[in-house]
Amino acid sequence: MTRRDALVGVGSVLMAGAAVRVAGEALDADAARAAHAFDGGRQAGVATERQDHLTLAAFDLVTPDRADVKRLLSDWTASTVALCEREGGAAGEAGEAGEAGEGGATGAGEAIGLGSRGLTITVGLGAGLFDGRYGFAERLPAGLSQRIRTADDAHLDPSRSGGDLLVQVCGDDRQVVFHAVHQLAGAALGIARRRWTQHGFLSRPRPAATPRGVIGFKDGTANIPLDDRAALSQHVWVADDADRPGMVDGTYLVYRRIRVRLQAWDRSPLSEQEGVVGRRKVSGAPLDGRDEHDPLTLAAAPARSHVRAMHPDSNDGIRLLRRAYNYDDGATADGAADAGIAFVAFTDDPRQSAAPLLRRFERDDDLRRYAVPTAGAVFAVPPAPAAGEFAGQRLLEGP
Repeated sequence: MTRRDALVGVGSVLMAGAAVRVAGEALDADAARAAHAFDGGRQAGVATERQDHLTLAAFDLVTPDRADVKRLLSDWTASTVALCEREGGAAGEAGEAGEAGEGGATGAGEAIGLGSRGLTITVGLGAGLFDGRYGFAERLPAGLSQRIRTADDAHLDPSRSGGDLLVQVCGDDRQVVFHAVHQLAGAALGIARRRWTQHGFLSRPRPAATPRGVIGFKDGTANIPLDDRAALSQHVWVADDADRPGMVDGTYLVYRRIRVRLQAWDRSPLSEQEGVVGRRKVSGAPLDGRDEHDPLTLAAAPARSHVRAMHPDSNDGIRLLRRAYNYDDGATADGAADAGIAFVAFTDDPRQSAAPLLRRFERDDDLRRYAVPTAGAVFAVPPAPAAGEFAGQRLLEGP
């Protein structure tokens, strides 16, 4: 062995040790991140910092019995509490036996020793729940009373869109997320059938920084700050007089699966990409700025850039709370990458906010040239249940 070989070997060992140390620090940070079933009087997973992993699972109800629907929502509520309260190490008797609720698959064990890793579970109700089968038609939330209609509807796959019920499961460990979805789906057996599933991921740069999307740009720079309670109340949470009484402190989840034409995007020069987005790729700064959070001057952004088309000042002050994730589902039938954005956003009224923004994206945003919406859905997210209630009980049964 030469001296150079020895030095290379030592360097490799040191680098490996550093990598293990960094990975361990990251794991410790994730393990310490609190999971919570509910966020005060609201469901968690809305005004919550994005975790590393997302699964959306939509279900169609197959039971003819209204009581089954209420029992499933009760089981999901109990499961949410149990799953989010799991401690590190082997799950306790209550967590392991009660995670899926009565009649569900229990004790699966795939998350033993992993803790809850920032887990949140959010339950959504689709318009189909209120179609008259179960006597809930008169309780239809205002935000579901009109379907969002855009020119891109022609691209949406019905089998990957819609649904009567939704669970959004997010966490900092992929297996913990899988375990939660597994338990919730087990509780639904015989009552609801899985309609579609979408997984998403992102990386949180450390120290804290804005994650990047699959196009390489920072994603979420201009989002509503989670500590801006006034903005959240104005744009996200349903107010007292804006909807059904059972939706107060709830919100609406708007979903779009957007495949990115990555081959075309990758061949575009950096200058064109930055012109399309309206920001610098590396720093995230506006084109006339130096730092990511420098004020955005609309006049300095290209007329059809994404930041200009989607900015509140270009849309009568409309703002959404974005909670988007990347996805990678392999390849399409023609061999192109099936990867893009699992776009999730929350709003107090999708008719007045998401619908006009989606239409503007189609019409005035050059990023649309690289993006193909392939699926979509809207769900009402009722407030967190009070003790002894199930998610959505006040909406479905009244005060």
